[in-house]
Amino acid sequence: MILNCTADGKPTPNITWTVGDINKHFGSSFPLTITGKQDEGNYTCTADNGVGSQSDNVPITVESKLNCYSLPSQNNVKQ
Repeated sequence: MILNCTADGKPTPNITWTVGDINKHFGSSFPLTITGKQDEGNYTCTADNGVGSQSDNVPITVESKLNCYSLPSQNNVKQ
């Protein structure tokens, strides 16, 4: 999943992604790999150009963990 954030302004704003109080990524797109509950939280995009700033939140909630199972190959099944 990729979170995208865009902003226009003069001077051109810098974009920062944060999770909670931690700066996680600088730039307009944030590649997000969800591996479990530890990836939950409010992801905040902030655009700041030194004249002003604006932020928006994207709440991420992990509902359940994906379980994958290996099935026998059709080639291994005897008839």
